[in-house]
Amino acid sequence: MAHNAGAAPDLTPRTLRRLLSPPRLRRLIRFAIGGLLVGCMAVAFARAADWAQAVFFWITDGRLWLAPILGAVGFGVSAMAAAQFFPAAPGSGIPQCIAAMRRPLELVPSQLNIRTGIGKILLCLFGLVCGASIGREGPTVQVGAVILARFTPHANPARLRRVITAGGAAGLAGAFNTPLAGIVFALEELVGGFDIRNRMAVLTAIFLSSAVAIAVLGDYTYFGRHALDFTARAIPVFILVAFLAGLLGGLFGRCVLALTRLLPRLFRRCGRWSVLLAAASCGLLAGLIGLAAGGTTFGTGYEPTRLALEGAHALSWWFFPAKFAATALASSAGIPGGLFAPSLAVGAGFGAIFAPLVDPALVPSLMLVGMAAYLTGVTHSPVTALVLLAEMTGESRGLAILIPAVGLAWFGSRLVLRQGLYHLLAERILARGGWNPSATS
Repeated sequence: MAHNAGAAPDLTPRTLRRLLSPPRLRRLIRFAIGGLLVGCMAVAFARAADWAQAVFFWITDGRLWLAPILGAVGFGVSAMAAAQFFPAAPGSGIPQCIAAMRRPLELVPSQLNIRTGIGKILLCLFGLVCGASIGREGPTVQVGAVILARFTPHANPARLRRVITAGGAAGLAGAFNTPLAGIVFALEELVGGFDIRNRMAVLTAIFLSSAVAIAVLGDYTYFGRHALDFTARAIPVFILVAFLAGLLGGLFGRCVLALTRLLPRLFRRCGRWSVLLAAASCGLLAGLIGLAAGGTTFGTGYEPTRLALEGAHALSWWFFPAKFAATALASSAGIPGGLFAPSLAVGAGFGAIFAPLVDPALVPSLMLVGMAAYLTGVTHSPVTALVLLAEMTGESRGLAILIPAVGLAWFGSRLVLRQGLYHLLAERILARGGWNPSATS
């Protein structure tokens, strides 16, 4: 007999015995342990990343002219080390997870192995020591998937996809202390859907990862708590910022795709040194940009963004283009590092440009809209950006303006970028392996 759509869940003893069967319990325990380990990794990685940035600013304190040299050497060494020893480590790490979701049996061993996870963390930290405009969140997603994959050896494709979903989402949740954003990220970015039969194991990993972050770091919000307010007079400005920020996020994706094609061609005559020289050139340019910007573009961009949101200082108009360029160079150089935190900083800088058009009290809200919209433009994941900003700032009242903002940003980005940057880069990974990017195994 067919069940009614609104019927209550079947909780008969037979169903309960099936749900609590030894195989399901073993799976739940594996995911629980994996989630705890991912949370510990995310917290340790966050603290190490803060230390790495502090080392860079200590080295360049009073000697900012060292930044271009440090960038050239650091980018070159990092890209060369990644190419030689950790070939699946360059870039964010999220494209590697998306590609592995398409071809799990073939790509999980090569893209999500322990060696790659170790190299990802070490080289991302090294990049931050050298002042690269990168984040740790994308790498945390990939390493989270690596950790969960170690708990599921010899699995079939369906189980491997579940492992990648749980590990990647738990990594994002632990990195930002945002469990809901981790769930939405799993739905929207990694799989585009949800296997209801396995939701308990996936959710267990995500929530336990967040629980570790809360237990160690406290119930904090990434950028502090900020009211997201708007007035009827300011709505046109908010709409304009949202649309243009999404468009620029799409243009950022186009820039990265173009640079990653152009750089190998420019340096192909250099033979085995081509990777090093291409990355060193990006590092030198990024260092010069940071030098001209007074050091504000180095690292994740978290500190200047937080201070601007708190009203401690204003972001100059040139922060946006400088941070945009520095992040594009770092993302194209072949060094390990993520996009989430730098993209949020770029979006905040773009929103701050329009500060003279609104009441001073609304400037932080305008920056938050720019952050959500620009991240949406880069990733084409509006719901993830929406929930992430709401959780990261402790703000839910402003959803009335954030919801249309991310929708407009998605539309604007689609005008110049057919898919989110992560998916387009994942297609390249699949194409290099000789697989059809639109097919799954």
